[in-house]
This record gives sequence, C-alpha cells and structure tokens, in this order.
Amino acid sequence: MSGANPRRRRRRILFAAILTVSVVAALELGSFLLFWAVEGEMFSYSRQREAVRNRADPHSDDGGKSEPKQPTRLEVEIHPYTGFINTPRANDAVKRRYGHPVNGFGFIDSASPLRKLSADTLVIGVMGGSVAYWFSLLGEHPFMAELQRAPALKGKRVVLVRMAVPGFKQPQQLMALNWVLSLGGEFDVILNIDGFNEATLPVGECRPRGVFPFFPRAWDHLIQQTPDISVLLMAGEMMYLRNQQRDLARAFAHPIAQYSVTLQFIWSLRNRSQQHDIGEHALALTKLRTAKELPFAVRGPELENLDGDGIYDMIAQQWARSSIQMRSLCHAYGIRYLHFLQPNQYDPDAKPIGSKERAVAIHADPNYPYRIGVEKGYPKLSAKADELRASGVVFHDLRRVFAAVEEQLYVDTCCHFNHRGNTILAKRIAAAVLALY
Repeated sequence: MSGANPRRRRRRILFAAILTVSVVAALELGSFLLFWAVEGEMFSYSRQREAVRNRADPHSDDGGKSEPKQPTRLEVEIHPYTGFINTPRANDAVKRRYGHPVNGFGFIDSASPLRKLSADTLVIGVMGGSVAYWFSLLGEHPFMAELQRAPALKGKRVVLVRMAVPGFKQPQQLMALNWVLSLGGEFDVILNIDGFNEATLPVGECRPRGVFPFFPRAWDHLIQQTPDISVLLMAGEMMYLRNQQRDLARAFAHPIAQYSVTLQFIWSLRNRSQQHDIGEHALALTKLRTAKELPFAVRGPELENLDGDGIYDMIAQQWARSSIQMRSLCHAYGIRYLHFLQPNQYDPDAKPIGSKERAVAIHADPNYPYRIGVEKGYPKLSAKADELRASGVVFHDLRRVFAAVEEQLYVDTCCHFNHRGNTILAKRIAAAVLALY
C-alpha cells in the first residue's frame, strides 16, 4: 500500500502537468487565431519583438533602420529665418534613433549642409517635412543604387544633404534654401518633397489657434514666453500616456512574455488603445488657443476670405509660389530643382487600403483634420501642376505612386510609410533625377 501512494501522487502530478500544458496550448492556439483575425496577419515572433522593442525604446539604437515611430518627438528651437529648427540638445537620443546627429545648422545629418561641388560628386539636397526626411533615411540605399547604375553618372559619388525638417511647410523650405545658399552651400540638385503639411497644417492647426496659416507649425507655442497652463496640462497628459505606453511595452518585452502569443496579443490590443488615446490628446491640443488671447507677433497678419474652402485656394497659391521661387533661386545658382507632391492615405484612390492597414493608417473620425486637409487640399495642389511646369519647375505629382500596391505601406494615421513605401518612392524620384542627365 505504501508503494501505491507515491505512484498515485506521480500520476496526479503528471495529470496536472498534462492538463496545464493542454490548457496553455489551447489558450496559445486561440490567441494565435484571434491575433490573425484582429491584426489581419499571422503572428510572427520576430515581428512582434520588433514592435514591442520600438515601443519600449522609441530611441532604439537602430541607425535609422526601423520605421517612423510617432512617439518620437524632436526638440526644436526658434530660428531667425526658418521659424524653427532642430536643436542639438538631445543629440545622444537623436543619433541613436536616426543614425545622424543634429548638426551645427539644425538639420539631422552627420555633416554640414555647406558642401562644395566637384567634378567627381553629385551633391543632392533633400528638402521638405518628415516624409522627405524619412525618404532620405529609409530610401537612401535604393535611391543611391538607382543613380549609381546610370551610365551618365558613372564615376560620380552621390552626396545626400539632408535639409528636410519634420513639421516644415512652405515657405520654410524656401527660407531654409535661401539661408544655406547665402552661407555658401553648393548643390547640383535640390529635391523638394512636400504637400501634406501644406494642405493640412494651416487649417488643421494654425487657424484653430488663431495663428496666420502660413506661419510655422505651433508658432504660438514657440514664441510665447509665458506658456498657457491648459497647454502645459495637456502636454503633460500626453507625456504621461506615452510613458505608460513605453512602460507597458517594456514589461511585455520580458523574455518569458515574448514567447507567449497570448501575452503578445494582449499587448497589441492595449497598445492600439493607448495609441488612440494619444492621438485624441494630440487633436485636443490643437484646439486650446483662440485668436483673442494672442498678440500680433504670435497671431500674424489678418487675411480676408478665409471662410469656407477658399482657404485651400490660398494654400495652393502660396505653395506654388514658394516652389516657383525655389526654382528661380536654384536656376540663378545653376542648380537643378525638382518638386514632388507626396502621396497620402487620405487621398481618394491613392492606394488600396486593406483591413490591417486601415486599422493602423486611417483615423476613424470622418472630421479628422488630416483627412479633411488632404481631401480638400490635394486636388487644389495638383491643379497647380501646369502653372508650376510653365514656370520652369520640374514637377512630379506622386499622388498615385502607390495606386497598384496592395501590401501595407503606411505606418501611422498621419502620412509616413515603411521601408517598402520609401523604396518605391526612392525609385520614382531617382528616375526623375536621371531624366535630367
């Protein structure tokens, strides 16, 4: 009898172990199927580890190899000519995140923009906002590869000069080009990749704050010496939410959690909810100021006929004039100037958007300012193509560059795309450059 008890206990332990393993296996299988249904793709350990790592450390040491990440925010300071510019204060984090520091001129690049021409180099400046900057980072290798295969450029070293600044909108590109050229910068080619910020920020951000639509983004926040307490509180709440999102990701980055489909599925659902909350706070932050509170230096000139959709005609005119002036400036210096209207997911028929991409890239609110700005502003920008070309601008409308691509390209509800999207863009832009030679 005494020998039976140990056997009975072993059987119980074995049964409990088998039951536990069965329950865990069933739970993992169920989570795998749910993940597939909700996310629109099969679960991948490597892809999920990368997603968690990116949230756990927004400034991950990837040398700019990962996709654009919305929680990453660059510090900026007031600039006398461009409105604002990146500051080197946070350079350790910036270099880890982008692979380049903020140089002495406020651009995220490892060298000065004041390059000199030579017979064996092709110096190309990239200008615009964040999409232009990510093109210079994620699209650099395919762009260079296309150019270096061309017989016309055989023996030339291509030098990419990054002068795109996240948040820039015209006339900031124009002003930045003037400034760099006045300091002695030399270029063979200038690429201006823009359109989204111009179409969305004047109406979606500047006007609700009572700021002149063609002042720099968040100009009221930059110039006012006494911060608005409501703005500080909202900014604090956003920082709290981002820190919560980061801390949760760090908890789920634990080696044990990384190998559980169930735990990773739970993180994906919670992370999506947190990202939605952060987006809602970002929208609310744009509505906290009124024109009555702002002094003239913040508010800027008064314009008539800003009611209704007429503002988009004014935006398109200002955008086109700025580009024409950039072309004239380049022409005077013997520089070849190319202008590209960037694609965007809210532009109707610009790209087939599947359920997975829609969950990441399309904001559910039909009144989302970015959606409205693109839907109303982009047709106005495209309509300026003939005027631009008649003025000598080599203009390429890339609104439909992703029209035949069904795979996911967009990575946020703004405007940014992944490696594949930047590769497609890079090849089209390289082809436009090669057409000049």
